Amino acid sequence: SDPKFFHMYSENHPSWGTQGLTMWLYPKLLWNPKLDVNAAISEYDRAAYGPAADAMKAYQKALQDSMDRQGRIGGNIWEIPFVLTPAVIGECDGYIAQAQKMEDQMDADTRWRTELACQAWHASAQFAEAVQLCEHGKTAADRAKILSLCDATDQFAQSDMGKWAFDNTVATRSIKIITDKFKT
Repeated sequence: SDPKFFHMYSENHPSWGTQGLTMWLYPKLLWNPKLDVNAAISEYDRAAYGPAADAMKAYQKALQDSMDRQGRIGGNIWEIPFVLTPAVIGECDGYIAQAQKMEDQMDADTRWRTELACQAWHASAQFAEAVQLCEHGKTAADRAKILSLCDATDQFAQSDMGKWAFDNTVATRSIKIITDKFKT
């Protein structure tokens, strides 16, 4: 509704573990550009995560705040460490741990959605650490850790839950970019 608004572009993948909120929110905004986004996010989090809604909203906000601090993000894997810094990962790990502690209070579907988002986060944080080490690691131990983190991320991506969490084509390609640099 803002006359200065030109367009919106976002590359989304069927990654329910990491992009569920985005896939749910965008159509709502297209239908109603004056939508109260914070209220809509709260509605999504209550419906998706039940008793873990507040923890998941805080997790989403921490990620969004980190994205908002960036000048521009083009989607390259080498940009991940700028968004998922050790401080952001630590903060998000805390919110995810809070959410996981509430899983015993959830019905089966809510527990599954919460666990999907939590495991997707853990795999994303592992991959971010691998990319960070690619840029700054110098030792054989760093190389071994990079490969171990990538292997763990790939194993999750190929698992039954991982196939819902990530677009496996994108995840596999990203992991291969890293591992190809360090395999002998």
